[in-house]
Amino acid sequence: MTEQRNTLRNRVQRIFEYFPPPFMKRAYFFSFIYLIIIYAVIFTEIMKRENLSVRHIGGDIGLSLLCLLCFFLYPFSRYIWDQIKAFILGKTILIMPIVIIVPLSIVWNALLWVASPLLGPLAILYVWTKTGPKVQSEVK
Repeated sequence: MTEQRNTLRNRVQRIFEYFPPPFMKRAYFFSFIYLIIIYAVIFTEIMKRENLSVRHIGGDIGLSLLCLLCFFLYPFSRYIWDQIKAFILGKTILIMPIVIIVPLSIVWNALLWVASPLLGPLAILYVWTKTGPKVQSEVK
Protein backbone atom coordinates (compact mmCIF):
# COMPACT_ATOMS: atom_id res chain seq x y z
CA MET A 1 0.00 0.00 0.00
CA THR A 2 2.80 2.43 0.87
CA GLU A 3 4.54 1.54 -2.39
CA GLN A 4 1.44 2.56 -4.32
CA ARG A 5 1.18 5.75 -2.29
CA ASN A 6 4.82 6.62 -3.00
CA THR A 7 4.33 5.90 -6.70
CA LEU A 8 1.23 8.09 -6.80
CA ARG A 9 3.02 10.84 -4.91
CA ASN A 10 5.94 10.63 -7.34
CA ARG A 11 3.56 10.82 -10.32
CA VAL A 12 1.77 13.89 -8.90
CA GLN A 13 5.13 15.48 -8.14
CA ARG A 14 6.28 14.76 -11.71
CA ILE A 15 3.12 16.33 -13.10
CA PHE A 16 3.71 19.57 -11.20
CA GLU A 17 7.42 19.54 -12.04
CA TYR A 18 6.53 19.21 -15.72
CA PHE A 19 5.15 22.76 -15.76
CA PRO A 20 7.56 25.66 -15.38
CA PRO A 21 7.01 27.52 -12.08
CA PRO A 22 6.49 30.93 -13.79
CA PHE A 23 3.72 29.40 -15.93
CA MET A 24 1.97 27.91 -12.88
CA LYS A 25 2.31 31.13 -10.86
CA ARG A 26 0.89 33.26 -13.67
CA ALA A 27 -1.92 30.79 -14.38
CA TYR A 28 -2.93 30.55 -10.71
CA PHE A 29 -2.75 34.34 -10.40
CA PHE A 30 -5.25 34.83 -13.24
CA SER A 31 -7.33 31.93 -11.97
CA PHE A 32 -7.50 33.64 -8.58
CA ILE A 33 -8.67 36.87 -10.21
CA TYR A 34 -11.48 35.02 -12.00
CA LEU A 35 -12.37 33.24 -8.75
CA ILE A 36 -12.64 36.56 -6.88
CA ILE A 37 -14.85 38.03 -9.62
CA ILE A 38 -17.19 35.01 -9.57
CA TYR A 39 -17.35 35.00 -5.77
CA ALA A 40 -18.15 38.73 -5.80
CA VAL A 41 -21.04 38.07 -8.18
CA ILE A 42 -22.27 35.15 -6.06
CA PHE A 43 -22.02 37.22 -2.87
CA THR A 44 -23.93 40.17 -4.33
CA GLU A 45 -26.67 37.81 -5.54
CA ILE A 46 -26.93 36.26 -2.08
CA MET A 47 -27.17 39.68 -0.47
CA LYS A 48 -30.03 40.66 -2.84
CA ARG A 49 -32.20 37.77 -1.66
CA GLU A 50 -34.80 38.53 0.96
CA ASN A 51 -35.41 34.99 2.15
CA LEU A 52 -32.71 32.37 2.17
CA SER A 53 -33.91 28.81 1.82
CA VAL A 54 -31.86 25.65 2.21
CA ARG A 55 -32.24 25.00 -1.52
CA HIS A 56 -30.59 28.30 -2.39
CA ILE A 57 -27.77 27.80 0.11
CA GLY A 58 -27.10 24.29 -1.23
CA GLY A 59 -26.92 25.64 -4.76
CA ASP A 60 -24.54 28.38 -3.65
CA ILE A 61 -22.29 25.83 -1.93
CA GLY A 62 -22.29 23.65 -5.05
CA LEU A 63 -21.45 26.62 -7.24
CA SER A 64 -18.67 27.62 -4.84
CA LEU A 65 -17.19 24.13 -5.01
CA LEU A 66 -17.38 24.18 -8.80
CA CYS A 67 -15.58 27.55 -8.79
CA LEU A 68 -12.83 26.09 -6.58
CA LEU A 69 -12.50 23.18 -8.98
CA CYS A 70 -12.18 25.66 -11.86
CA PHE A 71 -9.55 27.56 -9.88
CA PHE A 72 -7.37 24.47 -9.35
CA LEU A 73 -7.76 23.05 -12.88
CA TYR A 74 -7.34 26.31 -14.85
CA PRO A 75 -3.53 26.05 -15.30
CA PHE A 76 -3.96 22.61 -16.83
CA SER A 77 -6.68 23.73 -19.24
CA ARG A 78 -4.52 26.72 -20.10
CA TYR A 79 -1.66 24.36 -20.90
CA ILE A 80 -3.86 22.30 -23.26
CA TRP A 81 -4.97 25.50 -25.01
CA ASP A 82 -1.38 26.67 -25.39
CA GLN A 83 -0.40 23.30 -26.87
CA ILE A 84 -3.30 23.35 -29.34
CA LYS A 85 -2.54 26.95 -30.30
CA ALA A 86 1.14 26.14 -30.82
CA PHE A 87 0.23 23.15 -32.96
CA ILE A 88 -2.17 25.14 -35.15
CA LEU A 89 -0.21 28.37 -35.46
CA GLY A 90 3.32 27.02 -35.25
CA LYS A 91 5.74 29.95 -35.24
CA THR A 92 3.21 32.31 -36.81
CA ILE A 93 2.95 35.71 -35.14
CA LEU A 94 -0.39 37.48 -35.30
CA ILE A 95 -0.27 41.26 -35.26
CA MET A 96 -3.48 42.81 -33.97
CA PRO A 97 -4.38 46.09 -32.28
CA ILE A 98 -4.12 45.94 -28.50
CA VAL A 99 -7.69 47.23 -28.12
CA ILE A 100 -8.84 43.99 -29.78
CA ILE A 101 -6.37 41.48 -28.39
CA VAL A 102 -6.65 42.37 -24.67
CA PRO A 103 -10.47 42.09 -24.37
CA LEU A 104 -10.40 38.99 -26.57
CA SER A 105 -7.73 37.45 -24.35
CA ILE A 106 -9.68 38.23 -21.17
CA VAL A 107 -12.86 36.68 -22.56
CA TRP A 108 -11.04 33.66 -23.95
CA ASN A 109 -9.23 33.01 -20.65
CA ALA A 110 -12.55 33.33 -18.80
CA LEU A 111 -13.99 30.69 -21.14
CA LEU A 112 -10.98 28.47 -20.46
CA TRP A 113 -11.54 29.00 -16.72
CA VAL A 114 -15.17 27.92 -17.04
CA ALA A 115 -14.25 24.92 -19.20
CA SER A 116 -11.40 23.84 -16.93
CA PRO A 117 -13.38 21.01 -15.25
CA LEU A 118 -13.57 19.43 -18.72
CA LEU A 119 -10.16 20.38 -20.15
CA GLY A 120 -8.10 20.14 -16.95
CA PRO A 121 -8.43 16.36 -16.47
CA LEU A 122 -7.48 15.85 -20.14
CA ALA A 123 -4.32 17.89 -19.60
CA ILE A 124 -3.51 16.00 -16.40
CA LEU A 125 -4.00 12.69 -18.22
CA TYR A 126 -1.77 13.89 -21.07
CA VAL A 127 1.00 14.97 -18.70
CA TRP A 128 0.46 11.82 -16.57
CA THR A 129 1.20 9.62 -19.59
CA LYS A 130 4.02 11.86 -20.79
CA THR A 131 5.84 11.85 -17.44
CA GLY A 132 5.27 8.18 -16.66
CA PRO A 133 8.06 5.66 -16.44
CA LYS A 134 9.56 4.75 -19.78
CA VAL A 135 8.57 1.28 -20.85
CA GLN A 136 11.12 -0.37 -23.07
CA SER A 137 9.76 -2.87 -25.51
CA GLU A 138 11.74 -5.97 -26.17
CA VAL A 139 12.52 -6.65 -29.78
CA LYS A 140 13.11 -10.28 -30.60
